[in-house]
Order: sequence, then structure tokens, then C-alpha cells
Amino acid sequence: MLELRMAKPQEREEICHLWRAVYADEDALMDSFFQACGLEEVMLLKEDGVLRTYIAAPRARLHLPDGQVVDTAYLYALGTDPDQRERGFGRTLLRYADFYLQERKLPCVTLVPAEPSLFRFFESVGYEYAFASRMAEVPAAQIGEAPEGSGYTCAQAEDYNRLREELLAGTFHLEYSQALVEFQRYLSRSTGGELLILQWEGGAGCAAVELQKSNPGITAQVKELLVPPGKEETAMALVAQACPADRYVVRMPVDRTWPAGGYGQPFGVIKWYNQDLRARQGEATRGYLGLAFE
Repeated sequence: MLELRMAKPQEREEICHLWRAVYADEDALMDSFFQACGLEEVMLLKEDGVLRTYIAAPRARLHLPDGQVVDTAYLYALGTDPDQRERGFGRTLLRYADFYLQERKLPCVTLVPAEPSLFRFFESVGYEYAFASRMAEVPAAQIGEAPEGSGYTCAQAEDYNRLREELLAGTFHLEYSQALVEFQRYLSRSTGGELLILQWEGGAGCAAVELQKSNPGITAQVKELLVPPGKEETAMALVAQACPADRYVVRMPVDRTWPAGGYGQPFGVIKWYNQDLRARQGEATRGYLGLAFE
């Protein structure tokens, strides 16, 4: 018999056991996520009392192209027991998520497919492409010196989120809760990276950086670089000061043109429950989602 419902506190270790089996994440990562977002935002599918699939649904806010702001959920870390795949458990839990979120009057739900091949799967269950990003790989040797008078600070989640919203004001984008930005701060710092506020004369930007060993050297994943247009080179010089690496893989809003050789790509999807609000999105498919916590 299948059971679909929200998680209970005593089921945390059972969820963590399956999370480890699916993603091989460390306990500290799961502890940080549950501390930031709470076990009460996790949905479960059990078969005869055995956990088969789970998904987290922390809350966020969506800023539409016309300026209206609506509540949403950001689905994260969908995981199915590797020995139980191809049985439709993921689809079934996603249908339950639709039911649960509509019951709570949320007009839509968002997520980031874990890999490009999954866009078609999510389209098959009612999601549509709505968010894009620009990606670029920048060798450290191509990054110049930061101008005199510029600098950076390691950001608290509250300060980072405040600046992030200032930089994204008036755009179609997803606004994360402070708790989710705190989770990103953990992800960054656990790798030797940081949440950064970047400052120069007359302006500021922000960046979320994670470091990873690569062959050769160290790769810095700049999971979002948010700066006024034209300030990308200054910002990256400061990122390189704060987080030295051999190369930088940078994600930024899709409308940017720096650097040459960067490229746009689909990044996130949305499913609308409220069709009147869906009409306010119009044909916009270049919204900014940013972090994604992958």
C-alpha cells in the first residue's frame, strides 16, 4: 500500500539514509538543510511502511515580469531508492506535491532539473521552461587585478539576500528565503568558498562561490555572479582574490554579454496552478533563478 504525506520528526534518519543512498551527501549537509528549512517541508512516499521517495519543498517568492510578487515552493533533492526506480514513484510524489501545494493556496511551484535530459521529464508532468542562465568558463590567467579602492566582505545570509534583491529589482526572478541563502552559505563555506559582497567605488555586487578539486588544480563554481552590467571583470577580480582557483565556472543572468565565449542555457522550470497568474508571466522564459543548491 502506498502512503503519501508530509514527514514526521521521527523519520529524519530514515530520510537521511535514503538521501545518502541517492546523492552520497555528508550528514553535515543534510543537517544544515534541515536546520535551515525544517523537516516539515519534506514530502514522503512510502510503500508498505518503507520509504521509497522523498522531496523537499521549501518556500520562496516569485517576482513576475509585471512586478507582482507571489508565494511559491522550490522543489529540491527529489530522491528515489535506487533499487526502486522505474516504478513511477517520482511521478506519484510530484502529483502529491501538486495536491498539497494547491491545498495551501500556492499558485505555482519551481525547480531546477538535475541534468538537461530531465527537462523533458518535467515537461511531461506539466512543467514549462521559464528560467535561463549564462554560463562561462574563465581561466584564472585571464582575470585581471581589482581596481584600487575595491574590496570584498564575507557575507551573512541576511546581508547577501538584501543586496541580491536590490540587484534583481524589477526583474522576473526567484527570491529565496533567508533560510535557503543560509543553506547556500553552508554549501559555499564547507568547500572553502564563500558568500561574497563585492564593492567598488560607486557600486556593489554579490557572488556565491564553491570550490572543488579538479584535474588539474582547483575549480571555483561561481553559482551566481550578480553585478550591474559592465562590472563583471571588476567583480571577478575580487572573487579571485577571495577564492583563489585555477579556473572559474561562472553563472549569471542570461542577458549578460561578458565574457566572449559564454553561452545561454535553460536552467529552471515552473508549474502553474493559477492560470490567471500564469498569464502575467506571458511568454517570458528568461527569468533568473540563480543558486539552485545543486
